[in-house]
Amino acid sequence: MERRNYNPMNDYLFKFVFGREERKRITLSFLNAVLGREGVDELQDITFIDRDIEPQFAEDKLSRLDLYGVASDGSRINIEVQLVNLQHMEKRTLYYWARMYQSIRRGDSYQKLDRAITINLLNFAMLPQQKPHTVYGLYDIQSGHRLTDDLEIHFIEIPKFQVKSIKELKRLERWMAYFSNKLSEEEMEELAMSETAIREAIQAEHV
Repeated sequence: MERRNYNPMNDYLFKFVFGREERKRITLSFLNAVLGREGVDELQDITFIDRDIEPQFAEDKLSRLDLYGVASDGSRINIEVQLVNLQHMEKRTLYYWARMYQSIRRGDSYQKLDRAITINLLNFAMLPQQKPHTVYGLYDIQSGHRLTDDLEIHFIEIPKFQVKSIKELKRLERWMAYFSNKLSEEEMEELAMSETAIREAIQAEHV
C-alpha cells in the first residue's frame, strides 16, 4: 500500500469518506471507537444532516459543522476536524455544542432535549494532558458526581498519538493511526487488514 501524500484530515476528504450515506459503516465504526460502544451498546445507524450555523459574533463567518447527524439512540453528534489551532477553541466548541443541543421547539417539554456529543479531531496539541483522547462532561467539582450525560465533548489530538506495533493498538488507537500519517507502507497495509472499516476508508480515499 502506497504511502499517502495527502492529509486524511483534510476537510473535504474527511466529509467525502465519512459523510456519505453509502459509507455510513465507516462513520459508525469510528464513532463507536471514540465513544467506547461495544456489543449491544454500539450505535447501529446515523442520519446525516446538513446544517449551517448563522454568525452570532462580529468575528464569525458562516460556519458549517464538518459532520453532523442523529444516531440510532437519539444522540446528536458533531464531528469537527481542525488542521490549525484556532483562537478560543474551547468557547467555539461550547457554542457549537449549545446550538446542537437547542433542538426542542417552543412549547415542547425539556425531556425532549437529546444528548449532544461533540468530537473534535485535531491536527495539533491543545490540552495540557499528555494522552491523545480526552473527554469532558458536566461534573460536580468536589465530588465528581455527573449531573447529566447530555453533554459530552471529546478532543482527539492526533500529534499526541505515539506509533507502536499495529497488533498492540486498541480500537480507537487504530483510528488515530489512520489519521496520523505516521505509518510506513507496510504498517498501513497491516492496519488495513486489522480493521475492516479502516480498509474501506482507505479504499474510499482513492475513489
